[in-house]
Amino acid sequence: MIYYFNLEDETWDHIRNYKENSEDDDYEDDAAEIAEEEEEEEEDDDDDDLDEDEDEAEEEVAIGTRRRGLHRTDKKRFIKRIRGPPGVVIPSGRSRHAACLTEDGTRMIISGGITADGVSNEMYLYEFATRKWSGPRSFVSSYDHTITVYDNKVWAFGGLGKNQDRVAEVAWYDIGTDSVGSALIVSSLPKPSSFGTHYYGSGGIGKMIDAVVPGSTAAFGRIQSSISALDLKSLNWSPVMEDCDDYFSGYVWYHMTSANNHLVFFGQPESSMVEERLSHVLRLDLSYLGYTADKKDLSDAPAVGTLGYDLYGHFLRAEMCDFEIKAIKGTRRPPLSCSLDELVESGEYAISEPIPVHMMILWARWPHFRRIMSSEMQEFHSRSLCISEPIGWVRRLIEFMYRDSIEGNSIDEVTGLLILANVYDLPRLRQLCIEAITQQGLITNSTALLVWQRAVQAEESIICRKAALHCFRNWGQIVRTPSFAELSKEQLIALCNETDEQSRIVLYRDHQPSINISRKEKAENDLVLEEDDENDEDEDEDEGV
Repeated sequence: MIYYFNLEDETWDHIRNYKENSEDDDYEDDAAEIAEEEEEEEEDDDDDDLDEDEDEAEEEVAIGTRRRGLHRTDKKRFIKRIRGPPGVVIPSGRSRHAACLTEDGTRMIISGGITADGVSNEMYLYEFATRKWSGPRSFVSSYDHTITVYDNKVWAFGGLGKNQDRVAEVAWYDIGTDSVGSALIVSSLPKPSSFGTHYYGSGGIGKMIDAVVPGSTAAFGRIQSSISALDLKSLNWSPVMEDCDDYFSGYVWYHMTSANNHLVFFGQPESSMVEERLSHVLRLDLSYLGYTADKKDLSDAPAVGTLGYDLYGHFLRAEMCDFEIKAIKGTRRPPLSCSLDELVESGEYAISEPIPVHMMILWARWPHFRRIMSSEMQEFHSRSLCISEPIGWVRRLIEFMYRDSIEGNSIDEVTGLLILANVYDLPRLRQLCIEAITQQGLITNSTALLVWQRAVQAEESIICRKAALHCFRNWGQIVRTPSFAELSKEQLIALCNETDEQSRIVLYRDHQPSINISRKEKAENDLVLEEDDENDEDEDEDEGV
């Protein structure tokens, strides 16, 4: 029986009976008719063999059980018998192996698995055109692993080895050179946990997604869930989302698949584990987490000679403009509780010089602008709009309307655009900002607090969490930055509340106060310290920092 899951309405269904809507008492009659047809066609095949070469593979109907969803009028046969000259290779039966297609879809590859002889390291290639197997080739001795093909190489991830130990290395087989290699990837960035249950899926061309969810055993304590991406070209890990237990906790997940930049998990609640059932589904949009499979499509500016490039040129030269946009001078964002007139009257804020724009572009690209013009408000008649946001953010927002890109923007501008994207409901701009922050390494010791503060204002919990985790991992350096000194009491409390209740500082240094002493006194103290070190050497070895 074949089951399929509809991602649109999130329902399970299965392929129905061989003859659709047939009754159960018709099963035996249908099976007998199918078997009779098979015998007749086998006799015809034997007659044809007398006139054909032995090297030619023949086709045989081998439908011995009911096939659901197929009508009696369907003449296409789905199951073939693999035949060929003496000595043709046919893989032995196995379970828990891995399989994938080559990049051109003409061959299927199977690897490893458990056979009658134990854990296999064999890899076979099946050619669909000739219906012939080739192999075996020695590859990884694994089962429950995942393989994929990229750059004419077969890549193997995860799984268990002969001793039921988790395979930590990434292995590959070069189809062109018939060579095998492996690597243990070491990264300064957080990488997936060695424990827990690992699920692998495609992360786009040349990338693999590794999702770690808690395993079925608590022998190793709490397993931190995470989602990471491996670049097969550079062999670098990049975290997509860390500490994502809130998504996976309370359930046992048995399967995962990836499609259209989404991860789909199937499982059931921990409280109803009388029998295993795929009763619940979890869908994670990787773009919401800041990961995009096709990064080039999202960030590149218009090419020279295109319509977008020419329109952007008219904007830069202020040619044929019929509207103007004003904003707030400076880089400080004004409070949202004050009106524009109140901000100006306070004397703390001033209106910037106007930015000439084209109404047609903003009408097509900016829903907020289109609503204002459609209602024929004051801005419609004055051909002028003033926005209570920093002028630098607003100018970058207008440039995005022309370029459809945020390439070249600073971290201050990107985080500002992230706020504006949520204010004006611009999903594409939001996606570009999240991608830039998470995939271009914009979260550093000098920018982490800025990213965290802006993510709080934009109500972007994922970015907020990423920036907070960076602060915690580099706490000693973060607290010495000017940005940390400028935090208000409320902001400092909010940042500390990003930690778990069980969090604690695991490494610290007990600093001694510095005292100004003379050069002679310093020499005498150094001599005394050396004598103390020699006398207390054994005790010092037992002390820790």
